[in-house]
Order: sequence, then structure tokens, then C-alpha cells
Amino acid sequence: MSRRSISAMAACGISVMMVCYFPEAGEDKFVGAATPPPPSKASPLTPEEERATFSLPPGFRIELVASEPEVPKPITVVWDNAGRMWTMTAVEYPVDANDDLQKAQALFAQGGRDRVLVFDNPYSPGPHKPRTFAEGLAIPLGLLPYRDGAFVQYGSEILFLRDRDGDGRADQRCSAVSGFRIPIFIHTSSHGVRGTGYTLPKELLTARW
Repeated sequence: MSRRSISAMAACGISVMMVCYFPEAGEDKFVGAATPPPPSKASPLTPEEERATFSLPPGFRIELVASEPEVPKPITVVWDNAGRMWTMTAVEYPVDANDDLQKAQALFAQGGRDRVLVFDNPYSPGPHKPRTFAEGLAIPLGLLPYRDGAFVQYGSEILFLRDRDGDGRADQRCSAVSGFRIPIFIHTSSHGVRGTGYTLPKELLTARW
């Protein structure tokens, strides 16, 4: 039986849910789901209460990967070629460079409470506690795992955070591209690259949430 996975961010407290598709033999297309039931109470819901509000087509199953407080305010999910699931937090949100540019610049310069997190085996029964790959950040946005590290769109730069010694934590921080305008906060960081003349893959530039 094959298994196909689709990531989904479910706001309960916040939880990270993974929707898995288990097609039956001979099945070649998806079947629509019924309208989900209303939640038993107003938000916030527990992860189990949130999961109960999902209505899935035949062959699908939803699994809890993680929830708060282990993963506070996750804003994106991406997988690397080893099957590990990466996310990052936005604990420092919001900071608006339109309101106070100096405050925003200072926050990015000194860092903050946000982290890049890795789930090494997200397909095993959860919930899981993530590994911290990088910390001391302030609202990282774009995320793209690459070789022994990850590209992270951060303030006016795109950083490459590298794990040189293979211990699972970033120990080198390099600026891959710089000179962007500090973005307006934001539900997308693409504002930060307008008018710069740079053309880069959107995976490095945006985290829509």
C-alpha cells in the first residue's frame, strides 16, 4: 500500500497536522469529503478537538505531528530529501518596519526567540518533539533545506545556516544575498525584494500563512 502525505497547518493552539493518503487497490482518483462538523466549542481547541473537526475523503487519515508548546507559532512546513520535516516559529511577530524601522532593524540585528526546527522522523506515531536546528532568530520567513543546512529569509538578507560538524545544529551563519528592504509585517516577505533587481526562487522569499 502506497502512502502520500500532504502537510496542513491546523490552528488549534497551534498544531501541525499531517494528512496521509492511503489509496485502495485500483483507486485512481480522489473522492470529495463531506462538510466537516462544527467544533464542539469556540477556539482555542485542543489538538484532539481540532482533529475531530476535519472531514476527510476515503483513503485519507490525519495525524498529529506536534502542537504548542513544543512548536510555538509555526509558520511554514517543508520536507528535505531525507524525509525530515522542517518548520520555523514566529514568536516575535508582529514587528512592522513601517511603524518603527529602527526597532525592526535592531530586532533583526540582535536576534530573538524564534527557531528553525526539524522533525527527524515525522511519519512515526506522534506527537513529536522537534530538534532545534537554529535559534536566536526573529521571525524567519522563507525556509529551504539544502545539503548540510538551510536557506532562511531573514530581515534584509537570505542566510545560509550550515551544520559543519554534523551534530544537527547550525554552527555557521552566512549571508547568501543581502540588500533587501526590511519587509513590512506581513503575511508574505515578497515586499522585501520589490525593486531590488533580484530574481530568486520563491521558496527562498516567501512564507505565506
